[in-house]
Amino acid sequence: MWIHQTGQLFIQLFINIQHLLLFQYIHFSLAKEINLINEKFTKDDNEPYFTEAMSNVTVQVGRPVKFQCIVANLGNHQVAWFRKDKHTLLALGNEVILKNNRILVSNHTDKIFYLTIFAVREEDRGEYMCQINSSPQIDQSAFLKVTVPPHFIEELTSSDTDVNEGDSVSLRCIAKGFPAPTIEWRREDKEAIDALSSSSLPLSSPFSSASDNKNVTTIQGEYLNIVRVKRQHIGVYLCIASNGIPNSVSKRIFLGVKFSPLVWTPNQRVGSPLNGDASIICTVDAYPKPDCYWMKTSTRQIILDNSKYSTILTPISTYKYEMRLNIKTVEIGEFTSYTCIAKNILSEASGTIVLYEIPRPSTQRTVINNIPNHSPVKEVSKSRKNYLGTSKNPLNSEDNVKDKLNIASFLTNSYKNDISPDQITLQTEEKVTPADDLIDSGTNFNSHSFSNSIWLISINIILRHIIT
Repeated sequence: MWIHQTGQLFIQLFINIQHLLLFQYIHFSLAKEINLINEKFTKDDNEPYFTEAMSNVTVQVGRPVKFQCIVANLGNHQVAWFRKDKHTLLALGNEVILKNNRILVSNHTDKIFYLTIFAVREEDRGEYMCQINSSPQIDQSAFLKVTVPPHFIEELTSSDTDVNEGDSVSLRCIAKGFPAPTIEWRREDKEAIDALSSSSLPLSSPFSSASDNKNVTTIQGEYLNIVRVKRQHIGVYLCIASNGIPNSVSKRIFLGVKFSPLVWTPNQRVGSPLNGDASIICTVDAYPKPDCYWMKTSTRQIILDNSKYSTILTPISTYKYEMRLNIKTVEIGEFTSYTCIAKNILSEASGTIVLYEIPRPSTQRTVINNIPNHSPVKEVSKSRKNYLGTSKNPLNSEDNVKDKLNIASFLTNSYKNDISPDQITLQTEEKVTPADDLIDSGTNFNSHSFSNSIWLISINIILRHIIT
């Protein structure tokens, strides 16, 4: 019985002790919370505090940046600077702790404190903290954003490229920067690009077909993909990288399309008078640039430049050329065929042109004019005496005008020209003598002059028919 009562008392005592401890714990916790609330809403005027928040800063790589921390009531406390994201102490007070000659700390009075970083690098990007060693410690932080202009990674970017006609090609441009740059392709000559519309992947990735090609002036993406390359694709392509940070950069990539030479002869036969100058031309399409030369077809002898011959190769475009052979004072043995030959690493091609003789233009001929009958009457010039005769020749007399006109009309009609007398003109290299002038001069002639005139005019008409 006594033992049972003693046990109950012990249990009651234990419960009372628990209640007492719990009350003390609650009282202590409430007191602590009240103190924290008081500290929050009642600031000691002698404790330091920040009067302004720090600002995030964006700066281009290579330039300086400055953080500002404004403090009130600093007193005997000190300002420390940290690289918060790397848990690194940079400076304490006016002393730089981290050994970095690009970092400088300074202050204006005892309120405004600065952290300056010179020649900012990409690795400086991150969060920076200003801290005061008060009790408790207070701090604030800001972010540094470092922008980087675009630049190419040369080892990952295509250089000048040659491919065979009909193959497919993928040109690549890889650029870095912050923010990440975009890539744009265009031709240097501003012509349209016949390429796949999607250029985010190389040709090794599956594409539907070459029908995806389209003619556009620009292509976006790191890859420029061209299926079944043609010679028209030859040229310089510009890869332009930009990210809004000055300056954009570009790279020139030359695309060469190799194909065998093709020779064109605009004129397969070229005429030249004896002792005249001649020029014959071939047009060549080829890439790489061909070796071009001329030879006489019959002898297969290569023609070299000298006082007689000159050869000229003129580029028309990246893959088109004009071959020209100039021959001075053509001799009778040079009326023959000539072969132009173009050869590159793939093949060769040739074309043949025949140089033939043509008569030299006559210095005296009869010209039929469309001059109306009422055209002004002109006197015969003295410079035409070589055709009208001398003072001893009755053709130069003032009589028998109608007889002379009838002779000219008879001669022209005899060749079935049916040309009226007022349309007959005797022409020299110096002047033109209308028949009306002869009529107006009122000259006459005898039977001797008649035969001379027939001879002269007949020669003129025969030469005219030969030429025409």
